Amino acid sequence: MPARSRSTPVSWLDRLPLVLLGVPILALWWAMGGKYTIDGGPMVANTIFAFFRFETRLASIANGSAYIWLCWLPVLISIIERRNRPRRGLVPSMAVAAALLIWAVVSLYDMSSTYLAVTNPPADAWIITQQLAAIKPLAVLWTAATTFLPEIALVALIRYALKG
Repeated sequence: MPARSRSTPVSWLDRLPLVLLGVPILALWWAMGGKYTIDGGPMVANTIFAFFRFETRLASIANGSAYIWLCWLPVLISIIERRNRPRRGLVPSMAVAAALLIWAVVSLYDMSSTYLAVTNPPADAWIITQQLAAIKPLAVLWTAATTFLPEIALVALIRYALKG
């Protein structure tokens, strides 16, 4: 008769190495997505201006201190994307419809700005960045992954770490 395997309970100390390694990596990935969002913002605005035939154009972000001034934007977008995302079991109402509309508009802006930043790298960008921009299906995949996966994985990792 084979011996019964007993699973040993996993303590928080067993989870600690994964959390200590995973959180900085995911936070860095999230920050990269935030930079793409900030870099792509003027490009989204210029696309909208061109659609409405406005002559005004916004310059791209060239000053490093502008990222400090705009760092709240990716944080706000992430909060809206996490709090207003579609969930099962929502009771249809005007408030839910408004929240979902806000989520859709913010997510569309985030994806658009990230995609435009990914597909329009600066001239001095790394070769892999330029290759990623040249292969459109890969750019779309990287955009979707960078827009949503870091914060989903961070939340999952924190839940895993706090699980008793």
